[in-house]
Amino acid sequence: MKKLISRLPNLKGYYFLAGMCLIGELIFTLAMAQSLKVLIDSSLMQAQDSFYLYLGILVLTAVFLALCISGQTLSVGKISEAITYTLRKEGTQKLLALPQYKLDKMHSGDSMSKLTNDLQMVSQFLNHDAYLLVSRPLLALVSFVYLLYLNWQLTIISIAVLPLLFSTTFFLGKPISKFSKEQQDELSNMNNTTQDILGGISIVKAFNLEDLMRDKFSKQVETSMNRGIELAKKRAVLESFTVGISFLPFVVTFGLGGYLTVRGSLTPGELLAFINLLNNLTFPLAQLPSHYGSYKASMQGLKRIYDLLNEEDERKNGESFDVKDASTLVEVKNLTFGYDDNSVLKNLSFKVKKGETVALVGSSGSGKSTIFKLLTGFYTNYQGKIDMFEKDIESWNLDKLRSNISTVSQETFLFPTTIRENLTMVCENCTETQLIKAATIANAHEFIKKQPNGYDTVVEEKGDNYSGGQKQRLAIARALLKEPDLLLLDEATSSLDTESEALVQKALDNVLIGSTSIVIAHRLSTIINADRILVLDKGNIVEEGNHKELLNKKGVYHNLYHKQFDSRKGGVA
Repeated sequence: MKKLISRLPNLKGYYFLAGMCLIGELIFTLAMAQSLKVLIDSSLMQAQDSFYLYLGILVLTAVFLALCISGQTLSVGKISEAITYTLRKEGTQKLLALPQYKLDKMHSGDSMSKLTNDLQMVSQFLNHDAYLLVSRPLLALVSFVYLLYLNWQLTIISIAVLPLLFSTTFFLGKPISKFSKEQQDELSNMNNTTQDILGGISIVKAFNLEDLMRDKFSKQVETSMNRGIELAKKRAVLESFTVGISFLPFVVTFGLGGYLTVRGSLTPGELLAFINLLNNLTFPLAQLPSHYGSYKASMQGLKRIYDLLNEEDERKNGESFDVKDASTLVEVKNLTFGYDDNSVLKNLSFKVKKGETVALVGSSGSGKSTIFKLLTGFYTNYQGKIDMFEKDIESWNLDKLRSNISTVSQETFLFPTTIRENLTMVCENCTETQLIKAATIANAHEFIKKQPNGYDTVVEEKGDNYSGGQKQRLAIARALLKEPDLLLLDEATSSLDTESEALVQKALDNVLIGSTSIVIAHRLSTIINADRILVLDKGNIVEEGNHKELLNKKGVYHNLYHKQFDSRKGGVA
């Protein structure tokens, strides 16, 4: 919790207010008990002056006590919201700052669970239990001291059962943390499954996987429910024991206190004040198990959040270099890389000169997309050397490096906002002329104009109101608006219909003129005019040359090209 408080904005005023209100609550609680004692005794002695005086004091004390409680609520609420805000903001910032290789290993549902379910549990504890966990023991302590002042013998006898209360709390409260962690883990699993279902709903429906997903989710819900029931049972047993035990001091007080009052050793006012303060001693302690259980559960949630926050950020050091005079934009030397134990690239070397279009071709799994991830600094655990714009990639500030590169991925992602915002988010202060020029080059301007609100038409989630070809052209326009020195293009024409493919191909032809580009080609017809083609097979460059040279070699590229050409000619592609 100290680590958490250290991350908060300056809230000294609210900490001070909470502390002052706590002190006020303790003082006015004792003052009410004392006023009540004198009020009752003076009324029995028919001392009207004292009665009205202490009645007024009692009313004023109640008002000040209410103000202190209101101040507590305000300050604790502000602190709780500040903590929740800070954790949510830092959690989101952490996700944005993590290196890509860590994000690839995370399930988005688990990350969402940490920033929703776990954070909600922490927030509830801070709002409802944290202050009570501090204030109630202090209230019990000052009440205990005042009870000793009233009648130390009655106090000692009345609270003799409290050690039993504490031992019960400790013994029965231990399993709560374990079950709370298990329940949070199950909630995370449920989030993962929900994310999978929503993300792949078209596949689920197309392959009739509804029953499979329903059964999987139902089992997770049932497991989570069982964990929740077990947790509720543990808390119920704990609270029933503690509440039952907490009533024993009252039984003793009514019996022995009544006897002492009859004998004259205790006044009726003292007995009533004693019972009032005994309530402030026993019930706060009886509620401690519940507060403690909430504390343990929230600490499990906080631990999961900190597991995320403590992940190492993507490196932010490095320099920004002027790339205008660089003649070689990419140079890879003896590059070897693999995911975990799976080797992907083996001793790879190639260059990309300024103004060149270099194509990467090869079968699925040959390492084409991995090269893009390495060139943009997404992965760093490689062997060999990568120079970007004639500087070692390790010496680059990655944000500055990426500002010189635009990437168009095979899976186009559009944000659920307007077309204009989707395109211009990569270009600060971009003009309308620049926007239209980029869209025109990408062969997207005409279809954008036909939208209900043109460039201000809202894109649906995942771009579902646009075809694959339209999304590709929007992605190309977005990349062009950045005016990159290097364009990394993973073309996806293989998944498009003939008309869309032709439109995207025209956009690609426009883009590649005069630019420096590396293109991952899925249809070899799209890279016939590339300056050089690198043919990858099992992580190695097995052939290199232009289209004509590679066909004449009658090697791997020749076979790939004719296999693809023949299949399309036969209407299979």
